[in-house]
Amino acid sequence: MKKILAVCFLILFSAGVVNAQQTYYSLFSYDSFVPAVTINDRAVGLQSSLYPEMYKNRSAERDIRWVTENDSSLIAFWQQTGDTILHIITELSGFEWVEAEFEIYFIRHYPTPGSGNPMILALDGVGFSPMIEAVPDDVRWYLNLTFQLSRRLLSQAERSEDALSYAISRHPLMRPTAYRRDNLAMLLALTTCQNIFGYDSANTAYESIYWSRHFKGKETFERFFRNKWILSPSRTLADRILDEPLNSNIVNATRPPRVRRPKPKQQTPTAIAGISPTGRLGFSMKYNQLNQLVVDTLDVFRLGYANGLRSGDRIRRVEGKIINSFRDLVGKLLAGLEQGGAEIEITRAGESMFLVFQPMLLPEFEEDYYEENPELDSLLFPDEDYSEEDEYDDE
Repeated sequence: MKKILAVCFLILFSAGVVNAQQTYYSLFSYDSFVPAVTINDRAVGLQSSLYPEMYKNRSAERDIRWVTENDSSLIAFWQQTGDTILHIITELSGFEWVEAEFEIYFIRHYPTPGSGNPMILALDGVGFSPMIEAVPDDVRWYLNLTFQLSRRLLSQAERSEDALSYAISRHPLMRPTAYRRDNLAMLLALTTCQNIFGYDSANTAYESIYWSRHFKGKETFERFFRNKWILSPSRTLADRILDEPLNSNIVNATRPPRVRRPKPKQQTPTAIAGISPTGRLGFSMKYNQLNQLVVDTLDVFRLGYANGLRSGDRIRRVEGKIINSFRDLVGKLLAGLEQGGAEIEITRAGESMFLVFQPMLLPEFEEDYYEENPELDSLLFPDEDYSEEDEYDDE
């Protein structure tokens, strides 16, 4: 009899463990405020404004009619699960919603997977014609919904009347870039989906080809956040941000490119020996005594310097792939820039470091001004540590 009871207990305990791995609703109190959300699936003007060329010969009204005929399952999903998603995001983030209500726009086509503010989601296609990609209709789409909601919530922190929330919103990692705030939003979204759909389903959605293609900061997310920043109502995202030093490895690796704007007019600077007068990267390389490729000369007005490269840096990998030659490096960097950025691994003074090589709008400087001011480099780009208050642009 004791053996039978023991087996029954083991079966019940095992079942409890399985359920606990699927959902952790018991961790959440669900007593936080969440805004009222309305689904708007009749935004004809919004749809036509996003693709003016396409809708010269195509009916936006017909595409929105398609949306209203095909969104019933998504509306039912939101009616059943929407408040749960909002509550879990709120409790895991540690931030409160500032707005009392907002709309989620369902449209047929959108240039990207979605937008957090305004809240826009595509139901059929992502991208521009003729390269419009089909939108997934499973947990991958629900992850996108949760990701955009997370982006929206985090963007409201700077409008919070709570002094602590506002202070956290000024942290470098909360800057609205693909490698900073978007990574925090993905962490929040993935953890939320793990609690709603289960670990396996949520992780399979995140690891899909769709999200590998559309999540720019994935390499940085994998390296610094996933399975490292564990979120719970007692250890929220706000707590994690508050504990992160302003000069940490994550902050340094994800700094946006710097764009300095001196007073003179803009034109291409005088060519620097060893660097092509055209092109975006603006640096040359040479072999050191160990026959390793290292950065040699940099143009301080182009991408290499702006993204943190310095003379003597050895670039070892781009997006985790080993560099075999300067030509190989240039090809990988340009390919990464076309996708919105690339993570690079460098060695500087014997220490391994990571930088995110990101695109930006490059300033062009008047040639005679550059020639007449040889001290420009030291004046504009001193060697002291870069301050987060320095001016920067994000493309």
